[in-house]
Amino acid sequence: MTRREQMGRLPLITDAALQIFVVGSGASLGREGAPRQFAAALGDFGTSRWCLTAQDRQILLACAAGAGLGAVYSVPVGGALFAARVLLGTWQPRVLGTALITSALAVAVAAPVTHDATQLVWPDRRLSYLMAASALALSPVALGVGLAFNRLMALAHRAAVTTSWRLIPEIAAAGLVTGMCSLWWPGLPGNGKSILTVILSGEPTLAAAAVILVLKPLLTAVFLRAGAVGGMLTPALATGAAMGSVVTLTINAWTDMTLSVPAVALMGAAGVVAITQRAPLWAAVFVWELARPPWWLFLTFLVVAVVAHRLSILITRRRNQLAADVA
Repeated sequence: MTRREQMGRLPLITDAALQIFVVGSGASLGREGAPRQFAAALGDFGTSRWCLTAQDRQILLACAAGAGLGAVYSVPVGGALFAARVLLGTWQPRVLGTALITSALAVAVAAPVTHDATQLVWPDRRLSYLMAASALALSPVALGVGLAFNRLMALAHRAAVTTSWRLIPEIAAAGLVTGMCSLWWPGLPGNGKSILTVILSGEPTLAAAAVILVLKPLLTAVFLRAGAVGGMLTPALATGAAMGSVVTLTINAWTDMTLSVPAVALMGAAGVVAITQRAPLWAAVFVWELARPPWWLFLTFLVVAVVAHRLSILITRRRNQLAADVA
C-alpha cells in the first residue's frame, strides 16, 4: 500500500476473508487487518481508473484502510490517525484532512449496523485524579511489556510454518492448545476483546490477570508460529490491559491506595500499543475512543503512551551508540 505499486486485490480480499474465519474460530489473533484490507482493495478498484498521481493514490488507499478500521470500531479520529501516522507517517494537512473525511464518512455509513456504539462499555465509577500520577509510574512497565511482546512476535514470525501441507494441522494444534486453556480462562480465544470486556465490566482476580498477561501473547505467538495470519492490535491491547490490571490489583492489595482497575488497564493498553505500533498519539486516541471514558483520562493515556515511546527511543539510541563504540 505504501510502496506505490499495483495492488493484488483478489489475494488481499482472500487473505482478509481467511483472517476473519481463523479469528472467528477462536485463534488468538486480531481481526482488525481484515476490514483495512477489504477497504484498501475496494479503494484500489474505485480509483484505478482515475487520473491520479502515484502519491494521491497512495494517500487515498491509506485513508481507505484507516476508514475501514474506523468504521468497524466506531473510532473516526483513530481511523484517520491510523492512516496518517501509522501507514503514511506524516502530519501533512492534506493527508490529515482526507483521512478525517474518509474515516468520518465510513463511520457514518456503518452507523446503521454498529449503531455508533463504543466497542467497550465504560463502567460508571468514581475516579481519582491520582490516575494522572500513576501514568508516569506505569510507563516503564508498559515499555517492558511492549518490547517483550514485539520480541516474541518477531521470533514467531521468523519461525512461521511456510510448507503448505503443514499449515492446517499446525493451526489446528494451536487451536487445540487455546481451547484447552480456555477451559480455565474463557477469555483467551479470539482477538482479545472478551478480555477487555471482562476487565472493564468486573474486576478480575490478580491470579487471573497475571495468567492472561502471560498466556495471551504466548498463544498469539503460537498461532503465528503455526502459519496463521492476523492482526496484532487487539492482542496487544488485551496484553496491555492485563498488565494494567496486575499492577492495579497488586497496589490495591498491598497498599492503602485504591486505584480504578478499568482506568489503569486502559492506560496499560495505550502504553503497550504505543510501543507495538510506534505511534503514541494514535494509541491514546484509539484506546480512548474504544470506551470513551471521562475526557481527562485521555490525558493519562497520552502520558503513558508518549513516555513509554520516548523511553523506547532512548533505549534504541543507547544500544546503537554502544554498538558503534564496540565496532
